[in-house]
Amino acid sequence: MKPDRNVRWAILAALLGLVVSTAAGQTSQSSNTIPDTGVNTRKQRQLPESSPYAKWLNEEVVYIITSEERDAFYKLATDDEREMFVKQFWERRNPDPGSQENKYKEEHYRGIAYANARFATNRPGWQTDRGLIYIMLGPPDEINPRHGSMGVDEQDWKYRYIDGIGENVIFTFIDYVGDGEYRVWPRSQSDAPRFIRR
Repeated sequence: MKPDRNVRWAILAALLGLVVSTAAGQTSQSSNTIPDTGVNTRKQRQLPESSPYAKWLNEEVVYIITSEERDAFYKLATDDEREMFVKQFWERRNPDPGSQENKYKEEHYRGIAYANARFATNRPGWQTDRGLIYIMLGPPDEINPRHGSMGVDEQDWKYRYIDGIGENVIFTFIDYVGDGEYRVWPRSQSDAPRFIRR
C-alpha cells in the first residue's frame, strides 16, 4: 500500500527544509551554535565555549535529534547528566536494546564519515545536500550520473523503497556552478511534486 501523497510531500519538504536551512545556517555559524534545521524550529541557543558536546549536537546528531530531545539536553546542568543523555539517546535508537553493539549508531557514524570523504567541497560533506540524504537514507540503490541539457552535471539517486514514502524514489542533484557541490533539485517547496520522479 502506498502512503498518502500529502504525507510523502510533507516528509520530502521536511528533508528539503533540512537541506536548505542547514546549508544556509551551517556555513555562517560559530561551531557552538545549534543550526535551525527547519524541522525543529526554535531560537538559536549556545553551548558553553568549552563544552565537549557542541560538536555532538551541531554536527553528529543534528539531522536525527528531535526538538524535544534538544530541549531536554539544554536543561541539563552537568556534563555527567549530558553524558548519560548521550548514552540514552543512542540506546533509544538501538535495534537490539541492551546490547553493546548498536548497529544504528555505527551506521549513522559510517554515513557521516562516507559523506565527509565523498561529498566535501568548500564545506564538510555532511553539510551538503548529498551528505544529508546519504546520512538520513543510506546509500542509494542506483546512481545515474549524466551531463544535463543545460550543460551542468547531474545525478539521480534512486531508492527502490523508503519506509513511509514509497517505492522508486528518485532524488535529483545538480552541480549548478561546476564547483563539485551537487544541490538537490528543486530548491523551493512549490516545486515539490517534481522533487521525486516515478
